[in-house]
Amino acid sequence: MARKKTDPGIKHNVYFKGRVQSLGFTSESGDHTVGVVSPGRYEFGIAKRQERIVVVYGCIKINGQECKAISTFIIPAGKEIVFEATRFAAYTCSYGE
Repeated sequence: MARKKTDPGIKHNVYFKGRVQSLGFTSESGDHTVGVVSPGRYEFGIAKRQERIVVVYGCIKINGQECKAISTFIIPAGKEIVFEATRFAAYTCSYGE
């Protein structure tokens, strides 16, 4: 099956020496990732665009707010992104509005 222009394939993202990893793709509705977080604290910097994060397994503190499965957290563009996890956790993220 041929790929659409919005589908460049799956991108593997590795952060913090492999302690946070995600698979990303682009669809008609925008950019998305599915990721796994190892226990620890991770500062990602400033969001370039809005991020809609859904914790799908475990618990992640996002910018100090505890987010358990299945909860959603919105990070506006221009805001800091900090994840904290005490155990392995998984999330999805959609970018933009």
